[in-house]
Amino acid sequence: SKGCDSVATLILTINNTSSSTTNTTICSNQLPYLWNGINRTAAGTYTFSTINSQGCDSVANLNLTVLPKPNAGNDITSLCGTTSSFTLTGNPTGGAWSAQSTNPAGVTLTGNSLSTTSNSVSGTFNFIYTLNGCTDTVALIISSIGNPPQIAINGGSNPICKNSTLQLCPTIWG
Repeated sequence: SKGCDSVATLILTINNTSSSTTNTTICSNQLPYLWNGINRTAAGTYTFSTINSQGCDSVANLNLTVLPKPNAGNDITSLCGTTSSFTLTGNPTGGAWSAQSTNPAGVTLTGNSLSTTSNSVSGTFNFIYTLNGCTDTVALIISSIGNPPQIAINGGSNPICKNSTLQLCPTIWG
């Protein structure tokens, strides 16, 4: 004030902005994908802007890749346990098959082929097809009644002629 010099000192702190990028890969059955409070429903690159703890701009980027869910096929039903082998076909090809640990005993998985250990195996057996970390499940349902009955037909010892009638008498055992 009266012609005297004064000195003012400014202490300036410059805070940095912040940014981050997240690369995420999920399976299609995991959609929607929740990111920063927003449900993302498709693959893509997304940006979220906010203010960081220092009061500066903060930008978060998400690169979301969505892989298709593989198809393990339709469930397989076998009555009486008469079929002893089955082939599993996953789509697209190139995945791996595994058996659920809770399966009952009696069905063996080798590659994509299933085989039963006997005709009296019964139960529901679940198998998982995995491709690129994505999975689908198929069930093999076997209803077994044990050994199927045997039938013998006795028509007598007389020859059978054309336009003749023959009475058949079946005998069932087993």
